[in-house]
Amino acid sequence: MWWVLAAVILALLAGTLASSLRVSIDYRRCGQDDRIAVTVSWLRILKLKLSVPSVKVQMFLPGREPALQVTLQNPRAGEQKRLVFPTVALVRRGLHLLTRYRKAVFYLIRRAQVHEFVWCTVIGTPDAAKTGFLSGLACSTKALLLAVATRYVHFSRPPSFKVQPDFRKPGTATKLRCSFDIRLVYVLLAGLKALRSPYR
Repeated sequence: MWWVLAAVILALLAGTLASSLRVSIDYRRCGQDDRIAVTVSWLRILKLKLSVPSVKVQMFLPGREPALQVTLQNPRAGEQKRLVFPTVALVRRGLHLLTRYRKAVFYLIRRAQVHEFVWCTVIGTPDAAKTGFLSGLACSTKALLLAVATRYVHFSRPPSFKVQPDFRKPGTATKLRCSFDIRLVYVLLAGLKALRSPYR
């Protein structure tokens, strides 16, 4: 009967909306080189992975306005692509989008469940006193940011962070791993909230 088919379709739809997306982010920075990998999986059926082998970010002044140069490198294919963004326009656009979609963004953030958050940083300078000062400052900043994040994000286990001073070799390195779940129904509702946002 048709009502049986309708009931089956509704049950499948409800089960799909109740399921969760697993998002994993792996970010590594050494000096000016960045490596980013983002993996999205659903019920162990669908798995998408976006990986950028090497990203180099630089600030420079081509004219009156500062610009941000992003260099994408793929060592295996021997390819290199450079993108240049005006810094002021990029910041304005980012603030505009955040202001416009803030309700949808905070709605998703409050409903995400973070299973893993590990943030490690190594800081080294030629001056030992400066290295110690910057390491302490970075540790305090991380603690403050995570304290604020715990007010809005649900962590299934406490987040972990570490700042290690390197008194032998100058340079910086960062490693961040984050894994969280978000239900599809929340993604759908956030999309509806974004569509209802006034266009400016």
